[in-house]
Amino acid sequence: SSQSCFSQLQAMLLEKVDITKENIYSPNCSLKKEEIVSFCKTYEEQIASLGGIDYLVLGISDSGNIGFNESGSQGTSLTRLIMLDSNSRKEGSYLFGSTENVPVCAITMGIGTILDAKRIVAMAWGDGKAEIVKHAVEDKVSDVCSASYLQNHVNATLVLDIHSASELTSISHPWLVTS
Repeated sequence: SSQSCFSQLQAMLLEKVDITKENIYSPNCSLKKEEIVSFCKTYEEQIASLGGIDYLVLGISDSGNIGFNESGSQGTSLTRLIMLDSNSRKEGSYLFGSTENVPVCAITMGIGTILDAKRIVAMAWGDGKAEIVKHAVEDKVSDVCSASYLQNHVNATLVLDIHSASELTSISHPWLVTS
């Protein structure tokens, strides 16, 4: 289930850092269909009532998604239910054991919600992410690559390994980049 995915995140990261549980918020992944719209609205209201998101940690998917914001997600989008494409489901199979076990849809924080965070750290690593990282960083902002919206944020940092950064001009053709 999607809730077990969050449990894995808790075990891998959240239980190892000095953040109290009441300061960690994640969409509820086990809602009934008729509860989703109301939950998404309440989630956005809760973020606003707490003064916004101070620190947001994201991963960049092989397709350039941040959160579950698939290609076509608008820069002003808010928390919502989204259908996952086959690439996202394939990428999520490592958490769920197989592609068949990955849900066909997910609740995601929208791009607009993400960009309202005061500080964003987005991570990517591995050879498979080099081309999409290049698109996210060096190409124009586009709904084709949700991670490219991070170019519009005043306090976003990408954490990359050399493999995921290998297609960036400063790495692949450093003589083309001035100091």
